[in-house]
Amino acid sequence: MFFRRRFRGQKGFTLIELLAVIAILAVLILIAVPIISANIQEAKKTTCESNIKMLNSAIQRYYFDKGEYPEDVDDLVNAGYIDEAPVCPVNKDASYDINKTTGKITHDHTEQSAD
Repeated sequence: MFFRRRFRGQKGFTLIELLAVIAILAVLILIAVPIISANIQEAKKTTCESNIKMLNSAIQRYYFDKGEYPEDVDDLVNAGYIDEAPVCPVNKDASYDINKTTGKITHDHTEQSAD
C-alpha cells in the first residue's frame, strides 16, 4: 500500500522504453566500431608513408653532405640527420631498409596480427 501511494502520479520511463533506447544504442555502436577501426588503420598507413618521406629527405641530405648513401637508418641517426629510427605503426617488426646503391627505401606494409 505504501508503494502505491508513493509512486502514484510520478513520471518515468517504462521498461520497454529503456530497452528500445538500449537497442538503438547497440545498433549505433555496431555501425560505428568498424568505421573507427578502418580510420585507425588508414592513419597508421599514412604515418608510415610520412616516415618514408622523412627518411627520403634525410637520405638526400646525407648524400649531399657525404657523397654516398647511408648503409642503414642507424647511420642517419648516428650522423644526426634524424633523432631516432622510426617504427612502422602498421607492423612494429618491419624495418625501413635503404638500398646503398640507389638510396631508395624498401619497406613491407604487411600487417601483423592486432596488438
